[in-house]
Amino acid sequence: HGEKIPVMSFPKDHCANYTFDALPGHLSTVRKTFWKFLKNIFNKKGKQRMFKLGTYLRKRYAMFLSDNPDELSVQSSSLDRCQESAALVVAGLYPPKGRQIWNTELMWQPISIRYQALEDDGVINIIFVLFDVIKILFRQMLNAASPCPNWFKELEKVQKSTKYTEYISRNKIFYEFLTTKTGLNVTDVNLAELVSEILSDASVNGCEMPNWVNESVWSLLQESTTQTYFYPFSTKRLLQLKAGYLIKYSNVYT
Repeated sequence: HGEKIPVMSFPKDHCANYTFDALPGHLSTVRKTFWKFLKNIFNKKGKQRMFKLGTYLRKRYAMFLSDNPDELSVQSSSLDRCQESAALVVAGLYPPKGRQIWNTELMWQPISIRYQALEDDGVINIIFVLFDVIKILFRQMLNAASPCPNWFKELEKVQKSTKYTEYISRNKIFYEFLTTKTGLNVTDVNLAELVSEILSDASVNGCEMPNWVNESVWSLLQESTTQTYFYPFSTKRLLQLKAGYLIKYSNVYT
């Protein structure tokens, strides 16, 4: 998804009361504070980036794509910001032409976006269970009725593996440092990634990084982000289970 206004915060967030423009254009006078109470609000840059991605894909694959959006199946997670991103991408990818134009003042045409409820989505949303801080919100995905219970069992093995636990141990001092600076009880790579996301979103929206985030700290935070996307696919079995569910889903809708 594109850049967004921060939707989460931590107790010692120096940007918690930062005032910013919530909406672009003629609504720019609308101001909001306390980011932790906001819900998935795209900023102007995020919207522009997603639309430009669509126009880029149109140019890049011009010899492959037609002007008919029915040739495309669009899949998003159920998160608002992801659905909005998908809508902006396809808007740039399939601008209406000829008989498709229904409003000359709005060069846009509606294109359906498919998504599943969070607890039923084994293709996209499944990765979010890694974040222990919000795992309770996805508890339904951990039971036998989840899309791929074997994937979760395999992931738990990885999280209990020597390689993973040693990585957590090596970074214990760094996690304690983050806990002191943020007021959030950072105990693993997933919570460190959460801190990285909050700081990054704040910076994109004009609030400077706190002075304790130097080059070394930022490098470690970025490494945490990388690791949260590495471990879910770090074994052959995890790759098989994830790819298998995707192929199964694709066969149903193609």
